[in-house]
Amino acid sequence: PRLFPLPLSLSVSLSIPLSRSLSLTLSLTLTLTLILALALALSSIGIAAYGPVPCNVVLVNWFEEKRGTALAIAAAGPPLVGFVVPSATAFLIERGGWRHALATLSVVLAAVALPVVLRFVVARPEDVGETVDGRSSTGPAARAGPAVAGAAELLRSPVFWRLALGFGIYLAVPVGVGLFIVPLLLELGFSSWAAALGATLAAASNLTGTLCAGALADRFRVAPVLAGVLLLFFLALVTMGTVASPTVVFASIVPLAVGFGGGQPLLPLLVSERFGAAVVGRALGTIGAIGLPFLVASAPAAGWLRDAAGTYRAVFLGAAGAIAVAAALIAIRRPGRDPRSP
Repeated sequence: PRLFPLPLSLSVSLSIPLSRSLSLTLSLTLTLTLILALALALSSIGIAAYGPVPCNVVLVNWFEEKRGTALAIAAAGPPLVGFVVPSATAFLIERGGWRHALATLSVVLAAVALPVVLRFVVARPEDVGETVDGRSSTGPAARAGPAVAGAAELLRSPVFWRLALGFGIYLAVPVGVGLFIVPLLLELGFSSWAAALGATLAAASNLTGTLCAGALADRFRVAPVLAGVLLLFFLALVTMGTVASPTVVFASIVPLAVGFGGGQPLLPLLVSERFGAAVVGRALGTIGAIGLPFLVASAPAAGWLRDAAGTYRAVFLGAAGAIAVAAALIAIRRPGRDPRSP
C-alpha cells in the first residue's frame, strides 16, 4: 500500500509529547496560574487528538497481516522521542528560560509534526483507492472481526469488562513501580550514576519489548505472546521484591521493562480481533476511561506500600500481585472464536 501509515506512526508519535507544549505558549502573556489551568485543559484535548487511540484506529484500518508490527512501531514512537525531548528541553531552558523553551517546542509542533499529519494521515485505505495490506481488489478480503453494534453492546459484554479491567490494572502498574526503580537501586547500595543507568536501561528495554511483541503477534497466536509478556512482567516484579542480590535486581530491570512494553501493541490488536475493527476507537476510548481510576491510584498506592513496609521492595511485590489479578482477568477464552484470539 501507499506509505501513509509509516508517516502516521512517526508523526503522531512525535506529536504526543510535543502537543502539550502548544497550549503553554500562552504563558508568554498570561499569569502562571491561568496558564497551568489552560495547559491542563488544552493539553488533554491535544493528547487525545494526537494520541494512541486515533493512531491505533487508522493502523487497524490499514493493516491486517502485519497489524501487530504496525501497532508496535506506533507504540514505540513516544519512548524514542523520550530519549531526545527531555535533553532538548533542558538545553532550551538553559539557553533562554522555560518560556522560551515552550514557545520553541510549540513552533516545532506547528511547523513539523502537524503538517506531516495533515498531509499523510488517511483514515482508511479505500479513501485513496488502496486496500488493506496492499491486497488487490480481487484478492481475499480482510478479516473484519466479529461485529459489535456500538458502545452499549460493548458495555454489556463481560468479555469487554474483563479486558478493560485487566489492561487497566496492567497499564497502571508501571506508573507506581516506575517511581521507585531508582530509589530501590539506591537503597541496595548502587551509586546515583548506576541508578540513573538503570532508568535508561528500562527505557531501552521497554522499546525492545514493544517491537518484539508486535512482530511475534503477527507470527503466532496473540494468546501465547500476551501470556509470555505477563509472565515476564510478573517474574521480574517478584525478583525485584524478594531476591537479595543487588546484581540480580539490577538485571531484572530488563525483563520488567520488556514485560510492560510488550503489552502496548497487544491491547488494540486484541480489541480489533475480539470486537471488530469498526469499533476499535470507541472500545479503546472506553477502556481508557475505565482504567483511569487505576492510573490515578497507582502512585499513591505504591507510596503507601513503601511507607507501611519500610522498604521499596514491598512496592514490587504488591505490583506482582496486581499483575496476577490482571492476567486472571485477561486470560479468558470463548468457544467458537477466531483461533488467533485469546
